[in-house]
Amino acid sequence: RVPGQARIPKTAKVRSFPLIERYNAVWIWTGDAALADPQKIIAIDHYSEPGWKVLEGGYQYHEASYVNIADNLMDPAHTTFVHGRTIGMPSASEIPVEVEESEFHVCAHRWTNNIEPIATDRKITQFSGRIDRRQSYNYFPPGISRVDAVTISTGQEHTEEVIARGIRTAGYKFLTPETGHRTHFFWMQLRNFDVPDYKMADYIQAQDSTFQEDNVILSSIQREQQATGVVQQTWIAIDEAPTKMRRMLQRMLDAERAQAQP
Repeated sequence: RVPGQARIPKTAKVRSFPLIERYNAVWIWTGDAALADPQKIIAIDHYSEPGWKVLEGGYQYHEASYVNIADNLMDPAHTTFVHGRTIGMPSASEIPVEVEESEFHVCAHRWTNNIEPIATDRKITQFSGRIDRRQSYNYFPPGISRVDAVTISTGQEHTEEVIARGIRTAGYKFLTPETGHRTHFFWMQLRNFDVPDYKMADYIQAQDSTFQEDNVILSSIQREQQATGVVQQTWIAIDEAPTKMRRMLQRMLDAERAQAQP
């Protein structure tokens, strides 16, 4: 629409794409418009649920492939070594993970029991004493990650009722590729506890700093891969979830290419 006139000049016309607003975000489909399906947009649990707070998060620009970023987000082991000042747990480095997979979902999860609270919990919440902590790393192709965390006092049974009363967060990352080696990184977090106003800036900074720590390492990896041409992966047991993630994504790419062939 052009104010004051009915005719739209040819030079003012642009290509349009299916678009929907949901969860205070804009979801755009840049492929065949006939294939756009709003039902495929991920459901963000607890978004409007009483007792849960939404931190809209923010945006970062990562000079790394969205595939490498997704790989990192599905790797439980890296938190010990990269995020020691925020969410890392030294005691978790030797604990194996359980991995589950469905058609369009990969999940890696584990409990780390009878440990000290992580740095972020000590700084922001009133949690004290030793804890049990569960982390669940979820991948929804092609570019959405959700990391669920629950913290409870140690010594309790890990029942759903006990978990529901614990300190819980659900962190979402939405990866939008710009090129094969640059990615727009959006994040959002939901939590079931209050953060005092005077601590909120520190809380947001803790989340943002965690992702920037990843960015530094992933950007270095990307530069090295481009400079040397070496992209070979070395698979280890803790990498079962990232491996399944990459294979799932490759199956989707292969299917898309097959459909595109005449």
